[in-house]
Amino acid sequence: MLFQAITVENKDIIFADGKIHSDIYPNLTKTWSYYPSLDSSAIEYAEFRCGGLSLDEVCPEHIKDRWEAAKEKIKSHCRACVESCIDITGGKFYNFLPQPILLEYFQVKDQITQYVFDNFPKPDNYHFLYELQKVLSKIETNRVNLNLAPLRSKRHDFRANQFYNKVRRLKPHVRYNLFGTKTGRLTTKKGSFPILTMDKNYRQILTPQNDIFVELDYNAAELRTLLHMSGEEQPKQDIHDWNINNIFPQISDREAAKKRVFSWLYNPAAEDRDLEQFYNRSLVLKKHWDGDKITNPFGREIEADAKHALNYIIQSTTSDLFLRRILELSKLLESKKSFISFLIHDSVVIDLDKSEKHLIQDMVDTFAKTDFSKFLVNMKAGKNYGEMKEICKI
Repeated sequence: MLFQAITVENKDIIFADGKIHSDIYPNLTKTWSYYPSLDSSAIEYAEFRCGGLSLDEVCPEHIKDRWEAAKEKIKSHCRACVESCIDITGGKFYNFLPQPILLEYFQVKDQITQYVFDNFPKPDNYHFLYELQKVLSKIETNRVNLNLAPLRSKRHDFRANQFYNKVRRLKPHVRYNLFGTKTGRLTTKKGSFPILTMDKNYRQILTPQNDIFVELDYNAAELRTLLHMSGEEQPKQDIHDWNINNIFPQISDREAAKKRVFSWLYNPAAEDRDLEQFYNRSLVLKKHWDGDKITNPFGREIEADAKHALNYIIQSTTSDLFLRRILELSKLLESKKSFISFLIHDSVVIDLDKSEKHLIQDMVDTFAKTDFSKFLVNMKAGKNYGEMKEICKI
């Protein structure tokens, strides 16, 4: 049964079979997007089929006028509520919306949803997207613990004052967009706590709900991805030190070695025979780029020209490797006091309860064991996110 759902004051309202239901309707099987409170493996989601395209983007031509009209009626009532100083937060708006308007909106949304099911095949990574969305929705329910005192003391600074005022207005929850980038890297939704863009100088306002933050990330994740895809084994040491020992015997400075690698890596015009012996860009491009699009080892396809192809291959593959480990970490922490607090690009921050410190090695092992091979993991810990100290590389 095709359905749509909205949450009104913490209660799910279901549209199915042409009607609105305040109780759970049986045999719900297809809808537009994921609803945590209605989670079921029996439900399929159109949004996953179309790769996160919006309703506007996939709306077929023959119903576009109806769709625009349905949206405009809702926007008009929303404006009227705001002008009348009616509180419409938390889904309360739908209490003031005439039912015929709501029914029309859902009917057209149903048609768009069905169009996607009829015209977009189920992607190979559908199950991965579904499981990842479940984890991201779980992260969203966790309240970001804030101590604004350190930021309050910096309010004489214009930027600090702006950020202070911003976070005070926002709900303290991280809301990730699964489809925010071509390469699969996460972005945050509008209204989310700005975990991905906040200045590093303000990170000390983030504190754990339990006892301590533990952060795990990979040592040079993208280089390790390319090295594996080139058929080479993973170094068990810092990869830039390994480069010095094996590729750059004439270089002793780690920062100089890093600069040489990254100035070559994503510049198709750059040549470096020493690096190409181990990091075989040509081989990886030949295998994963057909001249128009890249297809990474996990089946993710992205249109790409010669300038961006290698970048997309490595970034998308690294992102998929990382996010698959997040799924396994989430399973490890299921029913535990400790939990995944947030993700920042290729790092995961865990809110650890001291009674579960025995889990740290299991968490590191789980994170390190990628689909490719074991990656070296950096681990940091701290009482707030601005004062994390590196513990070790494992």
